[in-house]
Parts: sequence; structure tokens; C-alpha cells
Amino acid sequence: MIVQGTVGTGKSFLIDCIRKELNISPPVTTNPLLVLAPIGVAAFNIQATTIHAGLRIPIREMHPLIGQSLMTLQEQLKHIKYILIDEMSFLGPKLLLKIDNRLRQAFPNNQHDSFGGVSMILVGYLAQLPLVMDKPIYASHSTALSLWHSFTIVITLDTIFRQQGASIRQQQFRALLHNLRNAQALQHDWQFLMCQTNATLTFQQKKDFNSSIHLFATNESARLHNRKMLKELNLSIALSLAKIGKQTNTEYDNNE
Repeated sequence: MIVQGTVGTGKSFLIDCIRKELNISPPVTTNPLLVLAPIGVAAFNIQATTIHAGLRIPIREMHPLIGQSLMTLQEQLKHIKYILIDEMSFLGPKLLLKIDNRLRQAFPNNQHDSFGGVSMILVGYLAQLPLVMDKPIYASHSTALSLWHSFTIVITLDTIFRQQGASIRQQQFRALLHNLRNAQALQHDWQFLMCQTNATLTFQQKKDFNSSIHLFATNESARLHNRKMLKELNLSIALSLAKIGKQTNTEYDNNE
């Protein structure tokens, strides 16, 4: 099954609901659901495990597990009937094949079935940044494509909860986000953005945005903003320099 939806449609909330619905077999060790994510940040956000750690998939070259390593994985996954993977846009053909191969090992009685016979749920949105050193999951012409085609149930979440409201400006903002996502921004979208610049905002409006999350195009711009915000706290700053070894070095600078 694939569950897709743009940002703000409640995918993370739905994952939590699925987790609570399927976690019906005490003790916790017999939980039939394993929740995974491709990278650590995504895994942390939904209290999951990374694909590489949960399925013992190395970052580089992968070999079949043998001996105690294989027995340990089979023991850890023996109660698993469902695997949910968030941020499916990070999955490329190479990683999908590795997941399939590892699950066939983990469930030897179903080694001739896709993903070892486990029910797979992919969650996310494919219209995101391209993969690093791989191609989109649907663009393969190898065995991975047949695995992709095995996901025949697709559910689309189409209600945006994060940006709600019926006012004209709220509707404009939602339309703007939609057009940006589809690379179809129009002149009136640009004009709408330009009415919210430093030149048009009042002093109080600018102040209200001080504690908001800021997005910058470069690391240097982010560093300068962080430095400015730290100085405005008017507090001493402790700079901790990490070194490999047992020694530590901490400097205190009241004027930083």
C-alpha cells in the first residue's frame, strides 16, 4: 500500500494512528508493525528506526547475512507482519532491492515472495528533491520496477490541515504553495510574496517574526542570523571545542 500526500496533510498523524491500531498484541516484543525511515532525522520525527539499522543493511556493498547475524535478525523480526516506511521519496531502486533481499532472508519460509511476504506500507510524497546517487523508485527498469508495481493500493491524503482558513489571503497562500510545488508559480504569486518583505512590513511585524524559523539560501547567511540572535540574548556564550581523545577544551567569551 502507498499512502501519499503533500506537506501538512497529516501523514505523521496517520502513522501514529496506524501504530496504535496495530500494536494490539502485548507484550511490546510481539508488536506486528515495524516503522522505518530512510534517514535519522525522519526516523526521529516519528519515533522509528532507520532502514539500515532496522534491517541491517550497510550503506555501501551489501552481502547476505550468515550465522549468528542472520539468526539475530530473524529473531527480531519473527513477529513482524507489517513494515511501514516513511519518506518514500528517499527510496531508490537500489535500496528497494536491498530491502526486498533482506526481508527474504529474514523470513526464509516466504523467501520466494516479494519482501518475504511482509505487508509493506510506503508513506510520503514523490514530488520532492531528487535522490542522491540513485534514480526515482518508479524510474527503474530492473527487478525494482516489478517490486514498485506490486504496490497496487494507493491512498491520497488531499486535505491540507497545516494551512487552513477560508479568508482570501489564506486561500492565496495555499494556492501559492501548490504552484511552487508544481513549478508553476505565476506573476500574482510573486506579487503576493513581495507584499511580505522587509520593505513592506511594519516594525512590529518584523519583531513578531524574530522567533520564527528562518530559511536561508546559504550556510553563511544562516550563521550570521544565528550569531545575531545569540548576541541579542545578551548572555555569556560557552564555546565547546570537541576533539578526538580524552581531553576537552572549553572557552568562555562574554563578548562573542
